[in-house]
Amino acid sequence: MYQRQKKNARYYIIKHFVYLFIFCCIIWFLPSRPQAATNVTRKTMYIGDSYTLKINGKIRDGNWTSSNPRIASVTGKGRIRAKSNGRTTITAQIGKKKYHCVITVRIPVQAIIPNEGWVDLDGPKKKFKLKATLYPQNAYNKKLTFKSTDESIAIVSKNGTITALSNGTCKIKITAADRNKLSRYCYVCVTGCTTPVIQKSDYKYEVYLLDGLDKDDWYSDNSRVIYIKTDNPDINSLDWKTSNGVYRYSQGVRRFADVNYLEIRDDLEVARVDGGYIMSIGFSDPESGDTLFGVCKGKNYINLMENSKCVASIPCKIKEYETEYKKAVKEIVRQSSAAGMDPFERMQAAVDYIEKKHPRYLANDGTYLYTFAAEPSDELWFKSWRFDSLTTPTILCSIAKEIGGFDKISNLYYDGNWSEHWYARVTIGNQSKDYTFCPDVSTGDIGEIQKINFMDTSKMTKIY
Repeated sequence: MYQRQKKNARYYIIKHFVYLFIFCCIIWFLPSRPQAATNVTRKTMYIGDSYTLKINGKIRDGNWTSSNPRIASVTGKGRIRAKSNGRTTITAQIGKKKYHCVITVRIPVQAIIPNEGWVDLDGPKKKFKLKATLYPQNAYNKKLTFKSTDESIAIVSKNGTITALSNGTCKIKITAADRNKLSRYCYVCVTGCTTPVIQKSDYKYEVYLLDGLDKDDWYSDNSRVIYIKTDNPDINSLDWKTSNGVYRYSQGVRRFADVNYLEIRDDLEVARVDGGYIMSIGFSDPESGDTLFGVCKGKNYINLMENSKCVASIPCKIKEYETEYKKAVKEIVRQSSAAGMDPFERMQAAVDYIEKKHPRYLANDGTYLYTFAAEPSDELWFKSWRFDSLTTPTILCSIAKEIGGFDKISNLYYDGNWSEHWYARVTIGNQSKDYTFCPDVSTGDIGEIQKINFMDTSKMTKIY
């Protein structure tokens, strides 16, 4: 009895195995049916994005439709264009078969506004938490990524904390994570981590400023002339560098009318004079003329180099020229204006204020305007009070903008006849008035130009 039951059980097992084998063979040899074969069945897109759906890996013509074209439209070749926030289903009718893909459209980040565009970090390991406001506020993915352009100077964490490592300038790139396309930068200047090391020299060096300004009157994109009193006889051995990654800026040692030149080096960077040499030194930006980058507002150093070794290091602070220019204009308007004045009266008051400063005009020999090593340039007009027929109307136009209330402001150096090019014209309604503080004469008065006595440093500003 037991043997019969065991035999029957074996029979049923073999029977079911045979049936299963036959079924699998039938399935195996049946013609395969196409799968729901769009390359994706679900996709998230951002407004403005495009994407092409494919069928079995190929772009196919067919009847492509969107269940809500206002959210995302689709072309006859499966090209999807995301339009507005929401969800829609893209359907492709290829022959007798249909394929579907659910598209979710999100609102992208369209602007990143950092809480700081410029960060100064004075000292090693100093930190700053960089944040940013995203627009629009209902953007779907608000995640940001941060990356330093030079991790030897400063590093940044995933949450935006900047840490200073060494002197120099770098940028922190802030990128919206939703599509990794939109980015903004925060500029970082690190100071106070290292102090330049002075190396021994066989020669003596003293360094002076010639222009009569304070040792910290350094402005971006403006050079100043320094006098190097030294017994070093080799003009080709001298150079200068900036520290902290600040970009050096020099207009070269031009033919200053008040300098008696003994020799000018071929690169125009250094000139020999009595008792030593002069150099033209300034600071600016290495990228695109943007004076913010490269100009640290903390402590910087001018390093005097002798055959590539640092023989003198002069600390200095650099001010951003455009900022100081605007501050000077605001101060003129504040000092000259009085309650009850209309805009025209305020313009005249500003002209009167400047004229009381006894402005001077750049001397002209008939072919070019003289420049002087012993005076600030006309670009630093708020220090030198020196002008020409271009700077005069340009500054007055800036003053007019600060005063406000004018319908039109014109710099006649560009917009008028040459006979009136030293004027600024302001208009309210049908009334226009012209203003200038430049005299109606040839620019400047040559007279006798006194040469600098480099053997007398009593009127110079010693900085080293």
